[in-house]
Amino acid sequence: MAGYKITAPFEPREYQNVIAEKAVNQNTLVVLPTGMGKTLIGVMVGIERLKKYPESKIMIMAPTRPLNSQHTKSFNKLTSVPKDGIVLITGRTKPEKRAQLYRDGIIIAATPQCVRNDKS
Repeated sequence: MAGYKITAPFEPREYQNVIAEKAVNQNTLVVLPTGMGKTLIGVMVGIERLKKYPESKIMIMAPTRPLNSQHTKSFNKLTSVPKDGIVLITGRTKPEKRAQLYRDGIIIAATPQCVRNDKS
């Protein structure tokens, strides 16, 4: 796991850069209206964390399957993280497959309910 970066060209807005810079260095809750680029901020922060801690993983938890799917699509589209390292875990994912996905995934997106059910 080394050298992950943002590969697709996009120009973050100034407020996205400011929020991402803060979130890289401290716990942050980002509350913005729909369409303001929270997912892009998450991608920016995730990639910076992987640069800083190359052996780490990123866990994204969103309340619905569609939101988690959006996160995985964004990481697939915008970053150099290998496609098989970006995983979506849903209630439809077989329990025996989940353990492997948690182990092998670099970017893991799941609902809080899935994570709670898999805590053992």
